[in-house]
Amino acid sequence: MELSSQKNHPLRLQLANEVHARPFLKISQRSVIIHLGIFNSENPEVHRRLLDELCISLSITPPPIIYSAFFFETNAFTIKWSRHTEFSSFSFVFPLKESSSSTFKGNFSDWLPSDWFNSIQTSLISAVRVFALNQSDHSDKEALIHSIFNGRLLVNSHILSGGEVLCDWKVNTDGFSNMVVYDVDFRERQLGRAVQRLLEIEDYRMMALLALPIAREMAQELFYLESELSNFISLIDSGQSTTDADLLIQLTSLSAKIHKYYHHSSRFSASIAYDDIVRSRIQELRETRIEGYPTVGEFMDRRLKPAIDTCRTIVVRHEQLAKNVSRAADLLRTRVNLVQEKQTNSLLEGMNKTATSQLLMQKAVEGLSVAAISYYIVNLIGVGLKALHHLGVEVDVEVAEFILLFPTVYVVYQHSLAIKKIKVH
Repeated sequence: MELSSQKNHPLRLQLANEVHARPFLKISQRSVIIHLGIFNSENPEVHRRLLDELCISLSITPPPIIYSAFFFETNAFTIKWSRHTEFSSFSFVFPLKESSSSTFKGNFSDWLPSDWFNSIQTSLISAVRVFALNQSDHSDKEALIHSIFNGRLLVNSHILSGGEVLCDWKVNTDGFSNMVVYDVDFRERQLGRAVQRLLEIEDYRMMALLALPIAREMAQELFYLESELSNFISLIDSGQSTTDADLLIQLTSLSAKIHKYYHHSSRFSASIAYDDIVRSRIQELRETRIEGYPTVGEFMDRRLKPAIDTCRTIVVRHEQLAKNVSRAADLLRTRVNLVQEKQTNSLLEGMNKTATSQLLMQKAVEGLSVAAISYYIVNLIGVGLKALHHLGVEVDVEVAEFILLFPTVYVVYQHSLAIKKIKVH
C-alpha cells in the first residue's frame, strides 16, 4: 500500500519540511567562514534582492522566491543563504589548503563580487570571520591568538565534548569580528553545527541589542514623564483653583506623550525573544570551562544580560506609567463626578424650592379664582333679583345675595376640583 502525497492535507509537505528549512553548514575540512547578517527595516525587499544579485553575478540560477534557505557550491567556496523574520544572512565557506598561520591574514571578502559586497555594507548588522581548524593547528594556539586576536582573547571554552572555541567579540578595523573553532574530536557534521550555533549567537545578539538605543532614549523621557505625572497628582490633591478642564488638558497631553512610545513595543518584544534564542543557542554548545578564560555563556551573562535587563526595565516602566496615568484619569473622573453630583443636588434643591413656590402660588391663584368667580355669579344673581322689582315682586336683594353666597362658593370650589382631576388624568 502506497500513500499519494497529492491526496494528503495540502499543508502536510510544507509542515514536514519545515524542520529541514535551515540545515547546518557543511564543513568537512579546514575552512574560513565569512558570515554576513543583513538587516534593513525600511526596505525588507533588500534580502531577496541581494540574493538575486549575488546569484546573477556568479552565474547561478536564483532559488524560487518561496524558499527561506539556499545552498550552492562553487569551485572556490560554498554559499548558504537564510531568510529570517527581520533579517537574512549569507555564509561563505572557503577551504584552507595551507597550515601556515600566514593563511589567516588573507582578506577572504575579496573573493566575493566587489560591487555586490560594497552594496550590502549599509545593511550589515553582523560580519564574522570564523576559522574552522583541526587538531594539528592546536599546537600553534598561542601564535594563532596573537595572529588573529592580537593577543586580546576574551572567550575560550570547550564545546560539544569535542571542540574548542576562541573569540573576542570585537569588530576589527576591517569590519569583521573573528572566531576560531578547533575540531579536536568532533563527530561527523558536529563542526558545522558548532559554527552555525556561534554564528546564530552573533546574529541574534546583535538583533537583540537593536532595542538598547531606544531604551536609553526612552529612559530619560520616562523620567520626565514620571515627574510630570507626580506633579499632576500633587496638583489634584492640593485643591488649588485649577479647573478640571485645565487638568483634563494636562492629562490628555501627558497621555499622548506616553502613547507615542507604544510603536516601540514590537522592537522590545523582538529583542527579548532574540535574547531567549541566544540563551538557547549557548545551552546547545554544552560548554565546559578552560581555566583562565570565561565561557561564551559567562561572557554573555556579563555583557548582554545587562542590556536586555535595561530593555525589560524600560518596558515595565512604560507600562506602569501608562497604568498610573489611567489611575490619575480615574481619580480626576471621580473628582469631576463628585462636583457634578454636588451641582446636580444644588440644582434639584433649587428646582424643589421653585416647585414649592409655584404650588403655593397656584393654590393662591385657585383660591382667588374661586372667590372672583363666586363674586361675579352672586352679583349676576343680584342684578336679576333687582329686575324683579319692576315686575312687581318685592325681594330683599342683599339678604338673597347673602343666602346664595355660600352655596355659590361651594359649587364653584367643587367645579374647580373636578377640572383638576380631569387635567391629571
